[in-house]
Amino acid sequence: MFYYVALMLVSCFGSFDGSGALSGTPENILIVVIALVTYYWGSATALKAPRINHD
Repeated sequence: MFYYVALMLVSCFGSFDGSGALSGTPENILIVVIALVTYYWGSATALKAPRINHD
């Protein structure tokens, strides 16, 4: 959920039909940072072993 909300906020302030406060390189860097934070957060909170019972 965090990823989608963060991208919507970047979109609102970005250069693609947004306010234009973020444009070009800063916008792209922010999107990369959001993606990396989401990836590492997901990796850190993932289950260590699957909880599937094959009975």
